[in-house]
Amino acid sequence: MENQHIKVRLFGLLAELLQSESLELPMAQDTGELLLILESKFPVLQNQTFVLTADRRIVQTVMKINHATELALLPPFSGG
Repeated sequence: MENQHIKVRLFGLLAELLQSESLELPMAQDTGELLLILESKFPVLQNQTFVLTADRRIVQTVMKINHATELALLPPFSGG
């Protein structure tokens, strides 16, 4: 069986810092594990403020994810 991966989209400053609009990462069981993987593979994220979204909703608690979950990291933003 193939190892599954998940895709995480990046926006704004985060995309600039990592020089990519998306990342393909090893499958994580939940959002807590995903954040640990992200910060381990990309230490620059440890000093950044961002929110994780899953299926276009801000993740506020640890939740299960699968290969079809739409994931994104969003930097702080302001509106006018």
